[in-house]
Amino acid sequence: MKQGKIKSCSPVEDLTEQEIDEATAIVTQMGVEPYLKAMKMDVDVIILGRTYDPVPTAAFGIKKGFNPGLCWHMGKIMECGALCAVPQVKVS
Repeated sequence: MKQGKIKSCSPVEDLTEQEIDEATAIVTQMGVEPYLKAMKMDVDVIILGRTYDPVPTAAFGIKKGFNPGLCWHMGKIMECGALCAVPQVKVS
């Protein structure tokens, strides 16, 4: 935090040093930036740590020049849209 490398995901308020000091566990997630950097290197596979679930889909669309808002929306649909679907085959 002192190096200015922690950013909130709007509209969430910025993290405070007090919250860090009082936390029993801290979990971080990467955004699209590491993905976009890797895709500029024209790689075939990207292996990264924990990212926000819609990021892989959103990053691909953003790299291709689509509206970022649309990309984030599509990423969210692709990530959890199937939760509202009725399975066609019952798995036991």
